[in-house]
Amino acid sequence: MVKSLRSSAPLKRRRAFYRRRKSRRNPERHAFWIDKAFAAGKLDGSRAQFRPEENIKMRVNSDWCRWIHASGIYSQPYSTLQMLEKAYLRGYSLSSAGSCANFVLTGTEKTTAAIVSVMNEEKTIASVLGQLNRIPLHEIIVVVNGSSDASFAIARNVSDAVIVRFPEPLGHDVGRTVGAKLSTADILLFIDGDFPILAEHLSPFIQAIDRGYDIALNNITPYLHRFNTWDGVTVIKKFLNVSLSRPDLQANSLTAVPHALSRKAVETIGCQNLYIPPKALSIAVLRQLKICSPMSVDVITSNRLRRQNTGAANPVSEMITGDHLEALSLAMRHLGARLSFHDEIRKRLTEGGER
Repeated sequence: MVKSLRSSAPLKRRRAFYRRRKSRRNPERHAFWIDKAFAAGKLDGSRAQFRPEENIKMRVNSDWCRWIHASGIYSQPYSTLQMLEKAYLRGYSLSSAGSCANFVLTGTEKTTAAIVSVMNEEKTIASVLGQLNRIPLHEIIVVVNGSSDASFAIARNVSDAVIVRFPEPLGHDVGRTVGAKLSTADILLFIDGDFPILAEHLSPFIQAIDRGYDIALNNITPYLHRFNTWDGVTVIKKFLNVSLSRPDLQANSLTAVPHALSRKAVETIGCQNLYIPPKALSIAVLRQLKICSPMSVDVITSNRLRRQNTGAANPVSEMITGDHLEALSLAMRHLGARLSFHDEIRKRLTEGGER
């Protein structure tokens, strides 16, 4: 009975428990590195001489990159890096001309872009861009499509983003594709404009690509609970991953934000395929791109409810299901009709009549 209760506990809660237990084992080591990060930030801040036209976030991020690579801590878990990053920024703020404690650093000097798809998001777009403004991004591309409210004006006033406006609704997937087509960055981060995501939850996706992965997916599986509670869309997401011999991806998919792609992934998949996310993921797996799920962001409870995405058989769920069927069709053309499932029971005759 006890074993059953433990196994049904949410995965996120169990992981947090083991992280806390591990940190308690060696608190002196954590304190040592926190003090070291604070001292490094204080030293780098005292040396910094900012030019009027210089992007301060980029400069601080560059100094942070240099220190974490020189000290050999870049391979640490994201949670540990973020803890040390906060200490570094506190020290940097004490010695530099201005406060940078609110920054969220990426740990990479590769060019990074955030792509935001927006449709009638005047209540949330300012908060969404506010979080992105905390990150040292080289460009922000906002694709406003089919909006009849003030989304375009608000986005233009609260950010220096490149804003592309379409009078007709394109959908989130096409909006992301347009942004990917316009961007020249090495790392592309994709989010939507209907709910803000903390910058601290976005940086692990960027760092995953910098560490050598081609695709970083949102690990939504811990929020899905038991299998018998899943809806049809979630089931077909996992079925596609299992069919592609990637059961480790669970129900994670390119249909969920946030996610990030490398420039290599964009070029390998092709922008013309990005507007069908399951198909894009299938191409990535078939081309043996490196895929991970570095962070769990709850986009299920925070997702904005619309007429198109509510109900048992709503237009959005039917569209997503159709996209997955197209992805399965593509996979069968490459892997065969049985995909990754072997026929262990029947013994079929070959064309030559042999078993």
